[in-house]
Amino acid sequence: MAREQLDIQGMLGIKAEPKRKYRWIMNIDRIDIFMFLTAARPQVTISETVVPYMNIKRKYAGKPEWATLPITLIDYISPSATQRIWEKMRMIYDPATGLMGYPEIYQEDMTLKMLSPVGEVVEKWILKDAWFSDVNWNELDYNTEEPANIAISISYNWAINEF
Repeated sequence: MAREQLDIQGMLGIKAEPKRKYRWIMNIDRIDIFMFLTAARPQVTISETVVPYMNIKRKYAGKPEWATLPITLIDYISPSATQRIWEKMRMIYDPATGLMGYPEIYQEDMTLKMLSPVGEVVEKWILKDAWFSDVNWNELDYNTEEPANIAISISYNWAINEF
């Protein structure tokens, strides 16, 4: 028991810097990095396949499912976040014509990078074949001075993490 306490005490002396929630940038074509207000990191769930065998059920990993990734943008007057989002949405679905776009046109790789105190990339997520699946231009309110923002859900086929 005493040896375990010594190891814990030794670990307390390590000067480790945690990743900070406010040190990140996201790269999406035509969206300026200063427009981003919030973002989530990817989330994956691996389904479960159950195979019955005699008196037991054996479990195996099934297919992964990547959850949509929510982001929030500040809607600037110029450059207009609304205009840039609208242009991207029209590549997926154009309400003026009712036509849908091809995935090769509207899907793109998007990146989310976490940074060190000196700006080095310490974690990098690449969202493969990503697109905006939900856009909410949100409510307006006479009782607040907060900037208008846009809530977006990003769908993607899978993510790759690079350290």
